[in-house]
Amino acid sequence: MKPEFIIHLLSRTRDRIQKHLSAEFQKQGIQDLVPAHGGVLFALGKDGPLTMSELAKWLDRTNSTITALLDKMEETGYIKRSKPYEDERVTSAELTEKGKGALDLVQKASRATLLRINKDLDQKERDEFFRILTKIYSNFE
Repeated sequence: MKPEFIIHLLSRTRDRIQKHLSAEFQKQGIQDLVPAHGGVLFALGKDGPLTMSELAKWLDRTNSTITALLDKMEETGYIKRSKPYEDERVTSAELTEKGKGALDLVQKASRATLLRINKDLDQKERDEFFRILTKIYSNFE
């Protein structure tokens, strides 16, 4: 492959992974969320409740993106927001029971997608791929 196609290949690969993950969500019965919501479920399930700023940092997203994701997730009953701090400008989000139940399904969908990513790669190749991908990612911090 020619080096000038790397950006295109990375972009297309990301799109294919997102498409596969969306299909896995559907298989798990998750009809009203997209892969970006899965990251929110995972973060809140692992470290929640979190403030909007904490969640944005955790997911490497802007506050406005987090707000849009949470709007949809609150509307569909996966999360609830509150203002538990003295500073009324600070909003916190946490999973509802529906969100906690969906987290397990999202993790199953993610594992199926990860299996697809790792298909035909031995452990050494997986480790090397992760090392290189992490290095590329850090180049853009």
